[in-house]
Amino acid sequence: PPAAAPFLWGPPATPRGAGWAGGRAPRGAPPRLGLEPTALISRGLRFVSAGLAAGFGDPASEGALCGAAEVGCNLDGHVAQPVTLELIAQAARVYCMTSSHLARLRSLAPGAGDKLDVLRPDGADVDDPHGQSLAEYRQARDEIGRALAARWNDIAALL
Repeated sequence: PPAAAPFLWGPPATPRGAGWAGGRAPRGAPPRLGLEPTALISRGLRFVSAGLAAGFGDPASEGALCGAAEVGCNLDGHVAQPVTLELIAQAARVYCMTSSHLARLRSLAPGAGDKLDVLRPDGADVDDPHGQSLAEYRQARDEIGRALAARWNDIAALL
């Protein structure tokens, strides 16, 4: 299955929310407001990933494991899960990696409204590296980190 397509985060009730792997911020996430990932998690914010084409229970791919390990994140315990209407309903925000993921989620959950958006604030897609080389996984990892950094104030405002 493809890498996790939408990124979801919501209140503590969101299932399987484990925070950033290893408790580390994405590369480039600003330390504004003193809100490190562990502080966000301790204040009830959970980060969850789910995919439109994901099954349930698959481990992270080798490329994802290697790319994450290079920046000190451990994805050994990650298991894939499909995005569901329940996850969307529980989430405070749902960020999709591509505009096509966003369009599909809008059609599946028309009542989700403004909580759905693409991850990159400029509206550009983050290409799915699934089945590609480690270089593509690194590129996706770094794009996701930059997008999360750009969305940092939005994330902190959820608290």
